[in-house]
Amino acid sequence: MKFARIAAWACAAVLGAQAAEAAAEGPDCVIVFSQGRSRSDTSPEANAMWNRLNDAFGQRVVDEFARGGRRAVPMPYPVEADDADRVTRELVEGATREKCPLLAQVGMYAEQGTQSFVSFMSVRRIDFTRMPGGTKVRIGDQVFQRVQRDPLTRETLDRLSAADVAHNFVASFAAQGGR
Repeated sequence: MKFARIAAWACAAVLGAQAAEAAAEGPDCVIVFSQGRSRSDTSPEANAMWNRLNDAFGQRVVDEFARGGRRAVPMPYPVEADDADRVTRELVEGATREKCPLLAQVGMYAEQGTQSFVSFMSVRRIDFTRMPGGTKVRIGDQVFQRVQRDPLTRETLDRLSAADVAHNFVASFAAQGGR
């Protein structure tokens, strides 16, 4: 029997079902939403490359959160996913299903205007408000942001490591209190 299930039963017995639900929503879960921003309308091959890169970067972020003892749920989206309302709805549904109070949006992309290769991680709270008839869920305030800009050169891309960037970003988040 899982320890978390025993704890949930104990909370329900001692504190009541509502407290048990709140305890299950502990701060130790984060949805990791990865998606690139360098979409090409003319090159499906380029889009596939950005999707592979951002899926891998997102997984590295998931791995780093897990190393720190936090349950992380990957939710990768292709660079072609441009229906913001649908993506937001699916992220909220995932957070509700997984009882995750944090959303980490991560990505890597080329910024042609500045000739930069950009890596970023933004963490927002997911607010669960209990109301008569159910729970209202919304993506809330940003609690952390880190952006790394590197020159868009072959040398940069040869030395840049998604694992190292993920490690640095998650370590910075943890150093700020990680909540």
